[in-house]
Amino acid sequence: MGFSQSVPKNYFGNIPGMLEEQTDSLSAVIQQVLKKYPPSINKASSERRLALYEIDGILHDTRLDSTNALRSFIKDRYELALTALRKPAPKKGIQIIKLYNHGFVIRTATVTIGFDLVLRNIRALAKIPEGVLVNAMQMKEIADHCDVLFVSHQHPDHADLRVARLFAAQQKVVYTPPGLWEGESSYIKVLRDTTLLRTKLKLKNGRMLAANVYPGHQGEILNNLYAVTMPEGYTIMHTGDQHAKRDLPWLRKVHELQKIDVLLVNSFIDNFQQTVDESIRPRLVISSHQNELGHTIDHRGPYWLHFRLIKKFKTPTLMMTWGEHYLYP
Repeated sequence: MGFSQSVPKNYFGNIPGMLEEQTDSLSAVIQQVLKKYPPSINKASSERRLALYEIDGILHDTRLDSTNALRSFIKDRYELALTALRKPAPKKGIQIIKLYNHGFVIRTATVTIGFDLVLRNIRALAKIPEGVLVNAMQMKEIADHCDVLFVSHQHPDHADLRVARLFAAQQKVVYTPPGLWEGESSYIKVLRDTTLLRTKLKLKNGRMLAANVYPGHQGEILNNLYAVTMPEGYTIMHTGDQHAKRDLPWLRKVHELQKIDVLLVNSFIDNFQQTVDESIRPRLVISSHQNELGHTIDHRGPYWLHFRLIKKFKTPTLMMTWGEHYLYP
């Protein structure tokens, strides 16, 4: 009797509607908590962890994959990222902005670069109509702010031709491994060799980047690991979906070849802790690739598991979610 009186009558027989509003309500509280407890190195309050774990709960309920509530949440998070991008670039340091999956925007006083930016995930497991996750106008504005895009490999949660076209239309270069959109545009360029490729990249704004491109793999798929040095001297390394034991011999020597300030790493890279702490030795590591919605829930990558994986790292760690930004150092 008490239960039936407490449940809104308009939800009787309307489970999808109830789940939509429940997700909206949870999302609002999550965003309030994340705003109050932003990312911090080597520590996350119980409140922040609970908010991230609640995101896990929402994103592991596959009934929500095709809902407006989920897309609304993602839109809110991207608006937060755009709010940061609309403000003046930092005068010192590097601003790190986390987007969906393994997507990042990195900004200094002089340049803004993107890694693995996508509008959609088109894998059959995702129930989202046409795989669309991110608002197209929001992605257009993100591309407007960026000077260049680096794409690690061909998987659709990392590579999106529509995003590449946004950059090419503005005469901004998109760098990829071989076999991805070749012939599409003169502004989409292959960047890879059979061994470490050291190169200088001139941007449309006249600035220069130094890039080391490591010839990695995810299984048999070509996967570029980009180590990009900004004009200010900071070096960011993005691993894509690196996962191939045959690459471990050269991966172990990265720390001998260059110093990495910030490592943006996928948590399923081989020998995760050893690779970070001993092979690459960055000054800061950001564990990424959480909650990729194209997978079944056992492979989406929850925050609670990522916290467990980085617990014993010697390297300072930072856990971020979509839309958040952090100023390093």
